[in-house]
Amino acid sequence: MRPLGAALAGLCLALSYLPTGAFVVHLQEDCFLSDGGRALWLNWTVAFNKIPFICFEGSSGSFVPCGLGAYDPWDQLTAYFADHLNAVLGAQMKGEAQRCQRQVHSLWGPSALRKTPPKARVFPVIPQNTPESIMLACVVWGFYPQDVTVTWLWNGAPLKNGTGPPAVPSSNGDWTYQTLLTLPVDPRQGGTYTCQVTHVSLNETLTKDWGYAPIDGSTYPNGR
Repeated sequence: MRPLGAALAGLCLALSYLPTGAFVVHLQEDCFLSDGGRALWLNWTVAFNKIPFICFEGSSGSFVPCGLGAYDPWDQLTAYFADHLNAVLGAQMKGEAQRCQRQVHSLWGPSALRKTPPKARVFPVIPQNTPESIMLACVVWGFYPQDVTVTWLWNGAPLKNGTGPPAVPSSNGDWTYQTLLTLPVDPRQGGTYTCQVTHVSLNETLTKDWGYAPIDGSTYPNGR
């Protein structure tokens, strides 16, 4: 992109007169993809010391002043370079989203298309909004993709009040998710409660059991 290089060089020269000891002008390009890997839109930004000055606006298909570059006294300078970029790169930018999509696809398989199996744990928590003395929580974490089904069983049979939707899976920030499903329990019923997890990464359902086991001399609800 020789015209782009010339435009950036001119912008660097103009901004170098700012009253600052050192500066960095960088170009950032990224594209957003759908779940199927199709490019949705493209972000293209020229920034000075991490402050955006010129951006590519996908809706209009043109370069425009943005960030600090949209305000006086920089707006006239950035408008000039935005017009220059539109003249030399306007038509070429129409294919940039597809080019970005092709580059990202090399990472698509090991990232977005991967399958990571969940882990699960069952434990008692402080009962809330229930007269029962015990409330069980089934925590499921570390799975990808996001869709997961969590249900409660009692002695192997599904519970009507244990088939509600779990909390919306939340991101762990590492491309995995976690969720939680609770169940009020009457310890007088005895038996074994099971948290059952179904996920696309599992060859068979994941189950975690919990059974009430009172301790002699104690009224605290413990499980095993």
